[in-house]
Amino acid sequence: AHGVNPYSHASIAIGHDAVRPFLLWNHGITPYGPLFTTATYALAPLSVAAALWSLKALAAICAIACVLLLWRCAERLGRPPAQAVLALGLNPLVLVYGVGGAHNDLLLESLVLVGVLAVTAGQARTGAGALVAAAAVKLSALVALPFLVAGSPRLRRPAVAAVATGAALTLCAFAVFGTPLLNLAGELGSQQHDVAIHSFPAEIARLAGAASLPGWGHLVADALLLAAVGVLLVRTRRGADWLTSAGWAFVALLVTTAWLLPWYVAWAVPFAALSDDRRLLGAVWALTLAIVFVRLPVFS
Repeated sequence: AHGVNPYSHASIAIGHDAVRPFLLWNHGITPYGPLFTTATYALAPLSVAAALWSLKALAAICAIACVLLLWRCAERLGRPPAQAVLALGLNPLVLVYGVGGAHNDLLLESLVLVGVLAVTAGQARTGAGALVAAAAVKLSALVALPFLVAGSPRLRRPAVAAVATGAALTLCAFAVFGTPLLNLAGELGSQQHDVAIHSFPAEIARLAGAASLPGWGHLVADALLLAAVGVLLVRTRRGADWLTSAGWAFVALLVTTAWLLPWYVAWAVPFAALSDDRRLLGAVWALTLAIVFVRLPVFS
């Protein structure tokens, strides 16, 4: 509507558009992937209310899709399907923040579960492509991809499929957005230096008496995350269930990131729901309850 590129201009550049009074983030480019960003162009002609409710409806539809995909995946894996569905459907952060907040994480998870379903059918290449497509919505989906590849008997097939899908999506994205798309990497990097008030590293720093999370705290958290992912990848290659390993990797990410928002729990829930490791499901629920507890308003 305003002729500006979302990967080169912040939302403050849109002038006096009707949505401006409702915007919180005014000075950064979009942190979302090109697949999601392109899809939202369809909302530009709508009013603010119609665009908002369209995104809420999309989140609700994706939540239903996730439930149906989880049921089918659980059946193929020999897991109790009702238990898998309830792990997602009863999670308060998924419902209140994911659906109610119209966040795109449920769109991301629906694509991830399409990939998981493909893998359960023996189609690892299709599964890898679906995970790359999910990453084109939001980059966090890429965390699961190396575990899918490592858990495949033939590494090359899903790896080649992932590279090919990524190349095709990148070419299409450059055709739409041009070279400003390269700014996405810098924006994501700068976000990782932000600190959410209730992230676990920030809470640990506060309990230790620090006024804020120091710079070296970011480095320690990043090192712990990389170590955890490395160990989990080795275990996956040695025969551990890739879904369980990916689930633990997302738990490690949620615990170590300084930029933790409540709806990010949706990244880990499907993997915990499909895993036969009850400790993983317990860890995800513990994270959920911890986030709910610190987010609840205190009334006196």
